[in-house]
Amino acid sequence: MKRNISKKFHLSTIVNFIFFIIFITILIVSSVWLYTSSINSMQNETNNYLKQSKKIVEIILNNYVNGLMEINKQISKEYEFKLSRIKNDDSTKIYLDSVFNSNSSNKLDFMFLSLFNGTVIDASLSVFDSSSIISNVISSQRSLFYKEILIDNNLIASIISREEIVDSQTGRHIGNLYAGIVLNDNFSLINEIYSLLDVKMVAFVANNKTIATYDFLDYERYNKFENIKRDKIIIVDNSIIKKSQVEIKGMDTALEVLIISSNNVYNKFGNEFLTKITFVMFFVILLFFITYKFIKKLIEAPLQKLLLFTSHTIKNKTVPEYEETLVSEFNKVGKDFKALISRITKMNHTLGDLVEKRTEELSIKSNKVASLLNNAGQGFLSINNNFLINDEYSRECENILGKDLENKDIIELLFEKKKKKVKFFKETILDALAETNDLTSNLLLSLLPPEIIIRKRAIKIEYKVLSDEKLMLILTNITDKKKLELKIKKEEETLKMIVLIVSDSVEFYEIKENYEQFCSDSELYIKDDETAVENANTLYIVIHTFKGLFAQLYMKNTVKELHDLESKLLGFIDDEESNNTLLHKLISSYNLSSIMDQDLKLITNSLGEKFLFEQSHIKINEELMNKLEEKLSIFCDVSKEHQKECEEILLDIKKLKNRTLKYYLSVYPKICQHLSLSLNKNIYPFEIIGDNNIFVPDSFKPFINSLVHVFRNCCDHGIEKKEKRILLNKNEVGTISCIFKREGDLLNIEILDDGCGINIESIKEKIVHYKLSTKDSLDTLTQEEILNYIFDTHFSTKESTNEVSGRGVGLSAVKIELEKLNGKVEIDSEVNKGTSFMFKIPLIKV
Repeated sequence: MKRNISKKFHLSTIVNFIFFIIFITILIVSSVWLYTSSINSMQNETNNYLKQSKKIVEIILNNYVNGLMEINKQISKEYEFKLSRIKNDDSTKIYLDSVFNSNSSNKLDFMFLSLFNGTVIDASLSVFDSSSIISNVISSQRSLFYKEILIDNNLIASIISREEIVDSQTGRHIGNLYAGIVLNDNFSLINEIYSLLDVKMVAFVANNKTIATYDFLDYERYNKFENIKRDKIIIVDNSIIKKSQVEIKGMDTALEVLIISSNNVYNKFGNEFLTKITFVMFFVILLFFITYKFIKKLIEAPLQKLLLFTSHTIKNKTVPEYEETLVSEFNKVGKDFKALISRITKMNHTLGDLVEKRTEELSIKSNKVASLLNNAGQGFLSINNNFLINDEYSRECENILGKDLENKDIIELLFEKKKKKVKFFKETILDALAETNDLTSNLLLSLLPPEIIIRKRAIKIEYKVLSDEKLMLILTNITDKKKLELKIKKEEETLKMIVLIVSDSVEFYEIKENYEQFCSDSELYIKDDETAVENANTLYIVIHTFKGLFAQLYMKNTVKELHDLESKLLGFIDDEESNNTLLHKLISSYNLSSIMDQDLKLITNSLGEKFLFEQSHIKINEELMNKLEEKLSIFCDVSKEHQKECEEILLDIKKLKNRTLKYYLSVYPKICQHLSLSLNKNIYPFEIIGDNNIFVPDSFKPFINSLVHVFRNCCDHGIEKKEKRILLNKNEVGTISCIFKREGDLLNIEILDDGCGINIESIKEKIVHYKLSTKDSLDTLTQEEILNYIFDTHFSTKESTNEVSGRGVGLSAVKIELEKLNGKVEIDSEVNKGTSFMFKIPLIKV
């Protein structure tokens, strides 16, 4: 008996010892695994957050860069750069100054134009030495580049956009326009970045020198980390520090962003690890206890019985109770095992039937989804991180991109002729796929082109990340939509023209007849006793007036043709070899009578051909009316008794012959309202104020027509845009007025606005520039005398020309027609208050 107990003790000890060693090993391995996984999780979480922060910085920088390039391109398109003008005056500098200081260019820190001959027109630079920046910048020929500049031993990091400037007439390259932002001066940019990042501090670093920073900390504690290696995480106290390289528009730069974040992850690590290891130890001890009991019951007890059975067998002793128990146990195990095998076999058959049925259902659903996508009218495809198209795509993709798309490079299909955009497209997609934060990923995808031209069709592209290795593209053919939008826009413009002409057909007929008369008499404007330049200027003024009159009728095709003719005359005037013979050839080569054809065709298509020839008013023989008026005047002088009746009859005849001044002027409020809207400005509706019984003869009409230039200047030059008016504490809606009245023997017509006024100093500079007077002579003149110079031919304060203003001939035309009536003009203007034009005309001429 003692021997059996001894054997039992030794067996239990050995088994327990073996399992104890196993559990200790499990505990150690689990602890190491938990520690390693916690460290990796912590590092990954920290690194992903810092990467996301860096991506946000790059997105903001790229948005600023896009704005910078857009401003530069807009300047090169809107301003009419002309080589002779840049050489002879400073209008370009004035224009660049105005752009730089305007609200629309608040992202610019410096701007200058470098001409091909080495001349530099420096617009402005508020903080740093412009000459040092210019000398460092003009050597680069890239369209967008990052530059580090050393000024007074201070490092300046700049992002610069370059745009080529060409002569507006010859297309010859003039020079390069540079515009840029200075990062260590652009505190609004740093503030914007800091507000989006949940960090303690953010800084820009270049060549291990801090150039911009935004924080609420003592930065001196962290300045030693400027020299840390890129992408290496440094932990100091409760802060995590990392420095990363910044890419701009897919271009590597020496610019780095230093981010200091709170150490929340590392602080939590110790507590989390202690909790996990305590839980594991408890679990291991519990498992050890359960296993010990399990071994004791299932292994140790049967082995002990086996030893006892062996011992009794050797000694020839019977153990009947043990034998029965053993046999019954084995029989039970066999039956249970057989039943288990039968149940598993049955479940296997059932599972096979369910899998087959489910596979068939999924196949049907897949076919339905595929059919739906193929008939959706959109192209659905996915690409992997190698930019190859996967095998699943809808039928519309082949209509858009071509046949057999599987494993084809999407880059080659989208950017066949636009190789410059490939690098940025690839890098942005890879960054979006690698990004774990959905917000940052969507921000990156928003930088990709939303529309693209493929095989002469406009295609809209939508992007959606499916996984870290898969991106879905949704392609929609919007060519018909674009064509329809263009057609609708043209129809809207045509409808606006038709409505305006129908509502004031008399005005249309008069302008049309006057222009047709000008076409037949155009050669008469070229007088042999005057120079070619003088004759060209005369034609220029007449054409400019007609352009304004047609513009108020929204006859845009006619306006465009007249604008082109103005440009040709401008080139002729500037040509030193011009003469009257060449002017005759120029006018005869240009078919003036056909300029209205396109707009007249639109009018006849809508209103019929009769509309052009059947005017809606009765024609009266003017010569007969003049004779009748003369007879009545003689009769009134002779018959004093009937003088009152005669005067009433004479007034009625005058009403038949002429229209009221108010009638002729009443068209201008509507013109001003439409023009202001097109210029993105707001003005109050206004009416012409004056006596309804002041009539004007036909000789007065050219002057009234020329007033279109005054009203258009009020809208274009005078009234400011809403934002600027608010900054000046003005009502955001501008005011234009027109008042006329009799004062003795004079008819006074006043046109005024509450706009920006006329800058006297700017007028003086223009006068000297156009060589109309010398600076010394101007000092002796009054303000009114200086303001009168704006009526000189080609004098303009606007730096660029368009179909509204900028030629400098509008007010000159007004002055010419006013002098024919022996009239005078008085100008009263105050900066940021407004301008008033007072025209005084003798009544005897009316």
